[in-house]
Amino acid sequence: MSIRAVSAVSLALVLLLAGCKSNDDGSSAGGDNASGSSDSSKPKYTDFKDFPGDELSYSEGGTLQPVPLRLKVVDSQWSTELGDHSAKVGSHYLVLYIAATSGADDRGAQHVGLNVQYTGVKFKADNPSDCEYGQGDDGCTYASSEVSDLDKKVEDNTWRDHLWIVNQYSYVDIAPKETLIGALAIEVSDKITGVSDVQFCAASPTKGTQMYPETFPCMSLNKQPKARK
Repeated sequence: MSIRAVSAVSLALVLLLAGCKSNDDGSSAGGDNASGSSDSSKPKYTDFKDFPGDELSYSEGGTLQPVPLRLKVVDSQWSTELGDHSAKVGSHYLVLYIAATSGADDRGAQHVGLNVQYTGVKFKADNPSDCEYGQGDDGCTYASSEVSDLDKKVEDNTWRDHLWIVNQYSYVDIAPKETLIGALAIEVSDKITGVSDVQFCAASPTKGTQMYPETFPCMSLNKQPKARK
């Protein structure tokens, strides 16, 4: 073999070893691709303003709360439990997952949270006369049975599996433009059939401050829950 051929082979080996070393220390294109994959798998958290659907201005106790909350329903489902609380046999929870933020962009809200006495739902039913509460001509109005804490880090689309801490009422401080997620559950007897047109209701700074859900402003859900199984 000529000296020129030996030199060419040696140069090829040196380049090959350099390429392997580059791959090992993560500085190659392969390392960059791995980093890109890692970024795509990072948890995602949606800002309140980017959730679709209508919103309610909510104030526990009306004007007693200096800065109200803005609330949106981001998901809903029928379930037998919320956190460590279970619906009675023969009933299901209608669970709503709620995004909350301060009602003022330039300031936060202190000592705020969901409260069973100031939140609820209104819905239509085939047999509204059998509803335990709020019987109307074609539907019923229920106050919340359980509410969770408002949590600061709930990844998108994980709220159904999130470990909720359930209380009758719970309070936190919210920073300006911060988004928190919570859940509330309304216990409805399985005897009530044909539940449809579910609306979320909450006391506002100017209306519905007397703990009667029939007086609260309401809004339709962006997406209705699937029928009970």
